[in-house]
Amino acid sequence: MTRSERITGNFVLLGTLIFAAIFFFPVYIVLINSVKSSYIEIFDAPLALPVHFSIQNYIDTWKTVSYSSHFVNSLIVVVITVGIVLLTASMAAYKMARTKTRLSGGILLLFISSMLIPSQVIIIPLAQAAKDLHLVNSLIGLSLVQAALSLSMAIFLYHGFVKGIPMALDESARIDGAGEFRIYSSIILPLLQPVTLTVAILNVIGTWNAFLLPMILLGDKKLWTLPILAYSFISENSTQWEKQLPAVVLVASPIVIFYLLMQKYIIRGIADGAVKG
Repeated sequence: MTRSERITGNFVLLGTLIFAAIFFFPVYIVLINSVKSSYIEIFDAPLALPVHFSIQNYIDTWKTVSYSSHFVNSLIVVVITVGIVLLTASMAAYKMARTKTRLSGGILLLFISSMLIPSQVIIIPLAQAAKDLHLVNSLIGLSLVQAALSLSMAIFLYHGFVKGIPMALDESARIDGAGEFRIYSSIILPLLQPVTLTVAILNVIGTWNAFLLPMILLGDKKLWTLPILAYSFISENSTQWEKQLPAVVLVASPIVIFYLLMQKYIIRGIADGAVKG
C-alpha cells in the first residue's frame, strides 16, 4: 500500500468515526439520562454521566405502562403484517415476472410508483377508509393496513429476484404435470429464501417502529403498540422525562438487538436481488 493510499484510508476512517459519533450522540443522551436518579439531574447536566446510577426508572416505567402486554400487541401486529406481506408479495411478484404482458408490466409500474408517495400524504384518506371497513381499534385491522403499505417495496425486491430464476425450471415442472401453485410453492418459493429473509427483516423493523398509523387507528389504550406507549408520557403541559427516556430504551431495545443479529442477511438479500434482477 502506497503512502497516498494510507493517507486516504486514514481520512476515510476518520470521517466514518465522526459520522458514527454524530449518529450515536442522541443514543448516548437517552441512555445516560435514563439511569439518572431524578429529572432535576437530567435538566441540570443532560450531557454528564449520572452522579447516582439507578435503574429504578426502568422498574417504575415497566410497572406503570404494563410493558409486557403492549409488547405482545406489537408482536401480534408484526407477525400478522409480515406473514401477509411475504405471502402476497412473493405470489404477486412471481406471477408478474412470469407473465410477459403490458398489463403485468403496468401493474408492476403501479406498485413501484406508489413507493414514491410518502405514507404520511395519504394517511387521512387511509384512516377514513379503515374506519369505513371497520378496521379501527383492531390489531388485525392495523396489520392489514400496515401490510398494504409495505407491499410495494416487497414486490419490487421479489420481482427482481424471481427474474433471475430460469424459466426452464417452470417448464420442466409443467411437463411433469405440476400446476402454477405447485410450481410456486415447491420450486420458486424455496429459491426465494434469501430475499424472503430480507423482506421479512425489513418489514419487522418497519412495522415495529411504526408510530403514526397505530396512533390514528388504535384509540383503545389496551391495544396500543410500544411506540405509542413511549409517546404517552408526553403531554401538552409537561413531559415525564424520568419515565419517557427509559420507555424509549425499552421500546427500541428488542428491535435494535434483532437488527444487529440480522443485518448481514439484509445486505446479502438486497445484493442478491440486485444482481439477479
